[in-house]
Amino acid sequence: MRKLAHEPIGRPSVILGPTVQSGIKKVWHYFLCYVCAPMVIGALFIIKGGLNLNKSTRNLVIISMLAGMSYILMFALQIPLIPAAPFLKYDPSDVPALIGAFLLGPVAGVVISFIKVALFFITKGTGGPVGSIQNFLASASFALVAGLVYKKMPTKIGALVSMVAGGLAMTAVMHISNATWALAAWGVPEDGRTAMLLTMILPFNLARMTVSTILTFPLYLGVMPILKRLGWSFNG
Repeated sequence: MRKLAHEPIGRPSVILGPTVQSGIKKVWHYFLCYVCAPMVIGALFIIKGGLNLNKSTRNLVIISMLAGMSYILMFALQIPLIPAAPFLKYDPSDVPALIGAFLLGPVAGVVISFIKVALFFITKGTGGPVGSIQNFLASASFALVAGLVYKKMPTKIGALVSMVAGGLAMTAVMHISNATWALAAWGVPEDGRTAMLLTMILPFNLARMTVSTILTFPLYLGVMPILKRLGWSFNG
């Protein structure tokens, strides 16, 4: 349940836009501005001068760039995916973490997730410590498992399989986390937790996996072939 982190249960926030459709348009707008455009700029940097960097410096630059994108997306854009649960918000901040996991390995995806959550907690702070932990668990589990699977299957099909595996792992982690402590921490009555897990949180995380995969895959298709042709070796 990652997005319960932003709003305590029982106090749903205002939906961004009159419908989920308008919210999805916002996702595409911010995705183009804060992911696609910086990725193009980063690619130009890599092509022009990145080959002169040693591997550690190059990786640090890429992680910093992706973590910054992830933070901006998380800070600026949150939309509801489940109409019955508008307090569960989606943002595309997992996309840079997934790209980082593909490029530099699963640990890089976890690091990007941590930096994003830490910056969000410091600058915005909604959700408090509980929300920050939930955010990190969701993003890190998604990127970690996706990176591990992709490391074994570094192909186009492998990328899709890895994101599905990562999304399912995230869904399982969030189910366990919410069932064992997070919903209680949010003040959800015990007799209502099972229904919330099955009718709100589970559909939300599956939808989140689907949207993040749809957004990430075209970037993967565009970026990886270019970097491979330049002779770059990636993923750990």
